[in-house]
Amino acid sequence: NVLRKGEKMLSHRHSGNTDDSFLSGHFTVKCKDTQTVYQNPFSDVVNNPEYYYFNNQPGRINIFNSYIYHHTTEHSDDSERITMAFDLFYREPPKEGKIIEL
Repeated sequence: NVLRKGEKMLSHRHSGNTDDSFLSGHFTVKCKDTQTVYQNPFSDVVNNPEYYYFNNQPGRINIFNSYIYHHTTEHSDDSERITMAFDLFYREPPKEGKIIEL
């Protein structure tokens, strides 16, 4: 993901279904003065949502449950904010003597 000055990521989640993925995350490659904001799924998300703010720092990996809504603050620097998002999936281990294609 590349954000330029004035851009931000709107609230989203990676999956609401644990069959799709169960952990998600992002690795910060390059940034300056931005935050990723996570919404507490156990708070009153309609009337009184609770948010947690994490400073993005190059080299940091944030890992979270895939069903958690999150967004970013607006990127205000002239340089780009670069992150790599990912999702982790669970697959059954192969049966002895069988090969599973990924």
